[in-house]
Amino acid sequence: MCNGSQFILYIAMLVSLSGYLLAQVTDDFGQAHGGPELDRAAYVLVEGSLDDGQPARLKIRDNQSRLEAPGYTALSDGGLQQWWKAGSVRRSPARAAHPGLDNSLLMPFRAVLRLAEDYRDRGVSEGRRHFEHTAERRRFWGAGPERWKVSLEFDAQTGLLSECRIEALDGAFDPIVIAYSDYRQMQGIAVPFRVTRHWGERLELGLKVESVDFQPPLTPKEFEVEP
Repeated sequence: MCNGSQFILYIAMLVSLSGYLLAQVTDDFGQAHGGPELDRAAYVLVEGSLDDGQPARLKIRDNQSRLEAPGYTALSDGGLQQWWKAGSVRRSPARAAHPGLDNSLLMPFRAVLRLAEDYRDRGVSEGRRHFEHTAERRRFWGAGPERWKVSLEFDAQTGLLSECRIEALDGAFDPIVIAYSDYRQMQGIAVPFRVTRHWGERLELGLKVESVDFQPPLTPKEFEVEP
């Protein structure tokens, strides 16, 4: 389980900036998204509606996710994904998770932790070339061994995550862009009440958040991917 103090530590290891700027970056991003309150963000229940007005429920347990929509349920358990249609007992075959379709990334604090975890082992000496700072935005990016690139763009004024972009270095798939907006404070944690996921030019998912519960009673069985 990742907690708030780990969140700030991971970002510090990721960006390898020195002195005041490093302290400023970690403080801005960590505090903007909840700081110590992020201890409670490992288990999350999000309820809302899709753009067509249908209800949707997103459950997150560490790096596992379960998205329940009227027509289907989609699971992501670490490196595997699986889904099934509503009312069906037959599931799709478990398959390697597409990096951009991990539904835990629909919440910004999970997206930030995911990038930090993926690239913290690259070494702090490489961090500077994976960080961009302008008056409008601050952006982290890096390319992993799977040959895809992830970038996170933060608002330079608020420190809040505005975009997560995932793309293949070899162009094997169209870029996937998750955008976060309409942030509100929920139990001391910044939560976007509007989330969209585009795959290329196509709007693949649009979610309007209505309520968020931190540390709900989620069970491991809800996230099990069947063989």
